[in-house]
Amino acid sequence: MLAVGRVLSRRCVRLFPRHIATTSGLFEIKDLKVPADWPRLAEKAITTSKSLVSEISSRSGHVLTPSSVHSTLLSTDRVSDVLCRVSDAAELCRLTHASPEWRHQAERALHKVEAHIHALNTDTTVYDVLKRGQNDKQVITSLDEESRYMSTSMVDEYERMGIGLSDKKRMELIDLFLSVDNHKQRFHHGASELRHKDLGYDLDHHLTTIQSPLERRNAFMAYHSQGYDTVVPMLEDLLEARYKLAAHAGHESFAAYTLSSTMAGTPSFVMSFLQDLASRARAKADQELKGLGALKAAQEGQATMYPWDTAYYTHIARAENDSEALDGYFSIDNCLEGINIVAERLFGVRLVEVVPEVGETSHPSVRKMEVHHPSEGLMGYIYMDLLAREGKDPIQGNHVMAYGNRRQDSLPPQYHMPRLAVIC
Repeated sequence: MLAVGRVLSRRCVRLFPRHIATTSGLFEIKDLKVPADWPRLAEKAITTSKSLVSEISSRSGHVLTPSSVHSTLLSTDRVSDVLCRVSDAAELCRLTHASPEWRHQAERALHKVEAHIHALNTDTTVYDVLKRGQNDKQVITSLDEESRYMSTSMVDEYERMGIGLSDKKRMELIDLFLSVDNHKQRFHHGASELRHKDLGYDLDHHLTTIQSPLERRNAFMAYHSQGYDTVVPMLEDLLEARYKLAAHAGHESFAAYTLSSTMAGTPSFVMSFLQDLASRARAKADQELKGLGALKAAQEGQATMYPWDTAYYTHIARAENDSEALDGYFSIDNCLEGINIVAERLFGVRLVEVVPEVGETSHPSVRKMEVHHPSEGLMGYIYMDLLAREGKDPIQGNHVMAYGNRRQDSLPPQYHMPRLAVIC
């Protein structure tokens, strides 16, 4: 197994040289080389989507057969792939790109595609074909298991999105979807601007440096009082828009609406799961809090812990236990090598770091990994965006940019590699 670190990086520089004169496009999207390409990319995806839906519509008046239902599923999958490759990449660019212009144009593209997706979700063209197939026992039983599952899932999702409503109600539903999106973006912008101005520091880290209890409290209150008059109304508008959408779709709350198509199913199930999880963690949390309270009592004469005390006394506890000495073992390179070891043992795959093309990533600090399997070969790509920077949202997790799929509309069929980003 090749190590992920400086040695591997130097080796990859030799194997995969950086081509200064050319670029493959942001995230290796060939038509995405300057910020202004985003709206054009969105329009192209929407045009392709409309063409595919038109083909489905032309088949809807014919006699229904297993072949026609299967063709509809393939076309619908292609619509989803075309639109999501743009919207998912645009969302990642909007959240992480170092350039404000790139982020702005990505958001424009995202709005265009999401508006089109909302319209598609209330369009009866695909639903009518699939619903007829569901009601025809001979047709549905002739489909393979994967096609049956996809057809059933899509019919259920269409019905959850209100496809059975009158034309007037469906148009109102689209307006509500767009209203939720707009309020979500306003709130996101408001919160982001708040994070990137005023106090200008990481609160938890700052609190570890303040010995005075009163100064810690003042810093905490000042930080959390920012933007109350501007951001809270935005949040209230978003919550109201979400409630209206859920009510229009026949649900008692936005939580019920969102969970209705998931494994969890209902808000009450989620709450019971969280309460059970909290009860299991309570004893350990109380034990740790008691330990921090003892440290506070020794320094301040009383053990009551407040939110602004936690970071400060956790920092002291770590220093006393010498746990900070372990930090040197958890550098980014060592963590990536650990991930590589786990991936190889569990899945038989290796992560090989390669040098991205100029302009391929949202920032020069982003690292690119290829996922290799001994017999399958190259299986996909992972962008490791692990460092904080100006303009980057403080989000953590993985962001799927493109799912792996085999394009059946080309000869020979082409396989598109999956791509995802790991963000810290």
